[in-house]
Amino acid sequence: MDRNTYTLYLAYSVTELPDTSGKNLLNYIRYILENANIKVVESELYTNASTSEIVLPDKPNFYLVLMNEHNLIHNGWLREFELIHSLNKTTDKVIVIIQDDVTTDGKIDFSTAINYFEQKEKSNIPEPATAIKILEHAEALAKKQTLCIIKNNDRFAYSTIAAELNKKLRSTAKKGFSQKAKIYPLLGILFFIILMIMFFLSDFSGVFNFKTNATEQTGNQVTQVPKTARDSMAQAEVVIKQRKLEQDTAADNAAKLSQQKLESLNLAKYRIILENADNKLSANKYIEAKKLFEEALKLLDADYPKLKIEEINELLNAQKYAEMLKNYAILVEGGSFEMGSNDGDKDEQPVHKVTLKTFYISKFEVTVSQYRTFCEATGAPMPAAPSWGWTDNHPIVNVTWDEANEYAKWLGKRLPTEAEWEYAAKGGKHKSSYKYAGSNDLEKVAWHEGNSKNSTQEVARKLPNALGIYDMTGNAWEWCNDWYAENYYAISPELNPKGPETGIKKVLRGGSWFSLAKYCRIPYHSNGKVDFRYSHIGFRVAWDAN
Repeated sequence: MDRNTYTLYLAYSVTELPDTSGKNLLNYIRYILENANIKVVESELYTNASTSEIVLPDKPNFYLVLMNEHNLIHNGWLREFELIHSLNKTTDKVIVIIQDDVTTDGKIDFSTAINYFEQKEKSNIPEPATAIKILEHAEALAKKQTLCIIKNNDRFAYSTIAAELNKKLRSTAKKGFSQKAKIYPLLGILFFIILMIMFFLSDFSGVFNFKTNATEQTGNQVTQVPKTARDSMAQAEVVIKQRKLEQDTAADNAAKLSQQKLESLNLAKYRIILENADNKLSANKYIEAKKLFEEALKLLDADYPKLKIEEINELLNAQKYAEMLKNYAILVEGGSFEMGSNDGDKDEQPVHKVTLKTFYISKFEVTVSQYRTFCEATGAPMPAAPSWGWTDNHPIVNVTWDEANEYAKWLGKRLPTEAEWEYAAKGGKHKSSYKYAGSNDLEKVAWHEGNSKNSTQEVARKLPNALGIYDMTGNAWEWCNDWYAENYYAISPELNPKGPETGIKKVLRGGSWFSLAKYCRIPYHSNGKVDFRYSHIGFRVAWDAN
C-alpha cells in the first residue's frame, strides 16, 4: 500500500489507559499500523482541546479511538470525541473504538453513562445534552458491530485487535490493500503469537524483561523460550521504545514552540488592544473602551483591564443617571439681582448687586432613592437613617458636605453657589419679591416646624416657585458650595461670586422641616462644618449651562 494513500487518525487518552496494558496496547497498535504502511496522525485526548488545537489529516481513511468506560461519563473527553468526529462528517470512514475495561458480559454499559448525564441535565448543566448524543451515537456504532471490544487485562484479546483491524482496513481500502492483504494479517498474527508468549510470561518476569535462559515453571513442567523468539521480542521492545521516545520528544518540542508563539502573539495583541482602549477612554468613548478592555482580558488575565472595566461601569452608571437627571433640571437664565437683606441678620448685609451666568439647578432636592443609587454604584455607605426611617421620595438627610459633594462629582456636577441658590429661589429673571421661595404664604410652599409632623416629607408636594423649583424653602436645609464668612457680602465681587477662598464652615440655605418661619426666609443662611450630619440637612445639585 502506498504510504501517502492511506491515513489513520489515532486518538487516545494516556491518562485514562492503564499504565501497563493500555500503553502496551497503544504501542502495539502503532507497530501494526507501521508495518501496514499506514500514515498515522495521533492526538492525545482528555486535554480539553479546542478546534484550533486538533489537527486532522485532510482525508483520513480511518479513525481509531482508544477509550475506557470512565471516559463515558467524563464531559471533557466526550466533548473532544464529539469535536474530532464533527471535523469530518464523511460517513464512509471507519470508526473503531477499543474498550479495555468493559463489563463482564463483554458489552459496553452505555445506559449507566446516559443515565448519569440525564441526571445532570436536570440541574441545567449545558454539557450533558451533548454528551448524551455522543453516547447514543457510540451505542449505535456498537450495534452495527463497528466497535472492537477488549476486556481489561485480557492478554490473548490482542489477537482480536489484529483480526478486527485487518478486517476493517481491508474492507474499507480494498484497492490499496489487495496486493498485500495476505501478508499483513500473517505478519500481525505472527507478531501476536510472540506477544501472547511475552504477556503470558510477564506475570513472572515483566512485559519486556527476559533473561537469556528465561523459563516458566508450572507444576513439574518447564517451557523453554527459544533464543530466536527472545531476540525478536527484545528487538521489538527497543524499536517500540525508541519510536515512542522520538514521537514524545517531537510532540513536546512542537507543543512548547506552539505555546511560545501563541503567548508572544497574544502579548503583542494585548498591548495594542490596551493602547486603543486607553485612547477610547481618554476620549470619553466609554462603551467602545469597555469592549476593548474585555477583549484584552480574554487574551491575558491581568488586573489592569479589570480595574478599567470597573471604572468604566461607574462612569456609565453616572452618565446614564446624569442623562436621566436632565429631566429633573431647571435652566436658570443668567442675569443680575439684589442679593441679601437689610432687614435681616448681620451676615445678610449689605444688599449688593450680583450678576450670574446661565446655569442649571435640580428641580427637586436629592432623594433617598437617588442617593442609594449612588451608593450602590460606588460602594459608598448609606448614612444612618433618621428616626422615621428611609422613604424613597423623601429628601436624603444625614449627609455631610463632603458626601454631598462626592455625589455631585459622581454625576459630573457640583453643589450650587450661595448666589446661584438665592437667585434661583427668588425666581431668576422673574425677580419675585416673595419672602419665601414661591409665595409669602409659608404653608403653600414649605414643610416647616409647624406642619411637618417632625420629619421630612415627600418632595414636590408643595407648590413650586416661579421657575418650577420645589422645596427651596423648608423640608431640608441645603448645602451650598461656598465657605461661610459673616462679613463676605461687604467684599463679594459682583460677577459670579463663589464665596471666600478658605473657611471652617460651609453655607446652608432654605430652612427645613425643623425650622421656624423666620429661618425659612430666602435671604437667611445658616452654616455647618463639612463633617456635620443632621436629620434636617440635605442638598440639591447644579451645573454650568455649557
